[in-house]
Amino acid sequence: MRTQFHVRTLINHGEGRFDKYQPGDLLIPALTLILDVDDEARPDRLVPSSRSFDSMCHEALDRAWAVGNRMGRDDAQQEWPRDVRSLSVGDVLIIGENAWAVAGFGFEAIAGDGVARSLGPDAVLNSRDGIYRDPAVAVEMAKRGVEVPA
Repeated sequence: MRTQFHVRTLINHGEGRFDKYQPGDLLIPALTLILDVDDEARPDRLVPSSRSFDSMCHEALDRAWAVGNRMGRDDAQQEWPRDVRSLSVGDVLIIGENAWAVAGFGFEAIAGDGVARSLGPDAVLNSRDGIYRDPAVAVEMAKRGVEVPA
């Protein structure tokens, strides 16, 4: 059987982007990926059993990272937007109420409280022309002293 994961990808637009996620960094939603993950144990395991939710989440995170670095599509055939930079250290991936920051190697669990609700699900980043199309994002950027393009 397979379990479908909806992975929200957030681009870190904070001062420390490309370094490490810091609480309070401005996160701009890029794309929600749809990824199907096998929930049965692999046949190479000695004792067959169902996979843990944590194990399945990490497979979904790995696959999201690959899509976010233009190495394929998600299971809904979505490609990473050409006008959004690839996923990098400091960006955030959300599954349900759980959040992980992209680390130098793998992912670091972070407090998901507030991160998942920090921006509406329809916020869009268009890095090509620098315009943040969701009014809530523009308001949040202005609050943090980030110049908002007209």
